[in-house]
Amino acid sequence: MMQQAEIWAAIVQAISSAVGLVGLFFAVVYARAAWKAAEKSASAADNTLRATLESEQRQMRAYVFIDTIEEYDFEVGKEPRVAVSFTNRGATPATDVIFRNRLELYPIDVPDGLLVPPELDDVSSSPIAQGSGGRGDVSMMRVLTQPLFNGYLEGEAMFILTGVIEYSDIYGERRETGYRFRKRLDRQRGDMAVASDGNYYT
Repeated sequence: MMQQAEIWAAIVQAISSAVGLVGLFFAVVYARAAWKAAEKSASAADNTLRATLESEQRQMRAYVFIDTIEEYDFEVGKEPRVAVSFTNRGATPATDVIFRNRLELYPIDVPDGLLVPPELDDVSSSPIAQGSGGRGDVSMMRVLTQPLFNGYLEGEAMFILTGVIEYSDIYGERRETGYRFRKRLDRQRGDMAVASDGNYYT
């Protein structure tokens, strides 16, 4: 009888141990699932916070855009020039503004790779408050000769204005507004028109 009781006691202990292991297993599984859920929740909260901050920055930052292009002295014997007007349409000032640009006469079939000069003429500007603007005068820096002008009149050449406005927003990020305008005789009225490429902002 004693031996049988010992056997049953051993069986009960084994079952108890097995139940304990099963309980421990489920506890570990639950803890791991809870940890993953908490990690996922924290990641979602972090993404939400990041999206909120990015949205706030987009709403509060400065945005400098080109408004108008005025042309002057596109005549033989003079230096063609343009006046570029721009406005900060954002909610906060743009600071450390640098206005870089170049006006040049190019062959009508100039490759796209040559449309952005490796170096642009630099002109610095003061801070631009929200809703305010500025103006930069750009000269071709050489006199327009008759042969050059004939190329334009015959549709073999075009004037291209290339520029970049660099500035800082209130978050300390450097921003850029890049633009390109073309003046071709076969365009309506011959005015400077926005090019289909080379325009961007960051």
